[in-house]
Amino acid sequence: MVHRLHVLLGLVALLFATSASAQNTAATVPDSFLGTYTATYELINNGGPFSQGEEVTFVLGANNTLCINGLTLTDPVHINGNIIEGVWTDSSTNVSYAISNFTSTFNEVNISGPNFSPFYGQLSASKTSDSTSCSGGSTTTTPEITAEMTTIFELAESRLGQLFPAGAVTQTLDQYVYRYYQSTGIYLAFADGNVLLLGGEFGDAIVNVGTISFVTSELQKLPAVGGGSVETWNLNISGSFNTPFIQNLTFGGINVAG
Repeated sequence: MVHRLHVLLGLVALLFATSASAQNTAATVPDSFLGTYTATYELINNGGPFSQGEEVTFVLGANNTLCINGLTLTDPVHINGNIIEGVWTDSSTNVSYAISNFTSTFNEVNISGPNFSPFYGQLSASKTSDSTSCSGGSTTTTPEITAEMTTIFELAESRLGQLFPAGAVTQTLDQYVYRYYQSTGIYLAFADGNVLLLGGEFGDAIVNVGTISFVTSELQKLPAVGGGSVETWNLNISGSFNTPFIQNLTFGGINVAG
């Protein structure tokens, strides 16, 4: 009877230990994992947050954060005692991001539903920097409105007021800083160090008119409106531009005379 009692107690202890080990436990991101990563998504099953071949940037940051797909996820766990993967779950979509190998070196990100089902796909990634700056995991940041941009806005409005009348407000969208001149239908914008025009006399495709320094120099050569004697001048705008849909299209030129 005593022997049977010991066996029973042993089984109870074993079941308790097994049950305890199967609980989710808090995961701590290894210091070597911290940084910014660029990844490519391999789609296995539909329903996940990315499309096949999509490039994704994510950040493993301080305080065990994962910034991905416009989200900042916290509190990763090891599921059912699996210490190899740290798992973050977006409760709003029930999508889980499991990163391995927490016991060794960074390997991959497996994306699935809760408890690894269904399995959507995988991100094969490499670290691009040690930066842990996390702004929601978005690959796009708000562009800076620089003094040089403001100077060009002011020069365009004072020298070419018929195209760029004063009063427009500086705005941002994705990587662009721009002003929209409603009365002429023209956008004057900046991206990647270049000055861009769109709409009105410049048509329905983006026109790249040159670098910020070049355009500043050209605008400074023009007389300010109401600045004294009337002078005759011509401004010719030409060049080439790229859009996501059209590459290396040459723009023949627009001539504005005053």
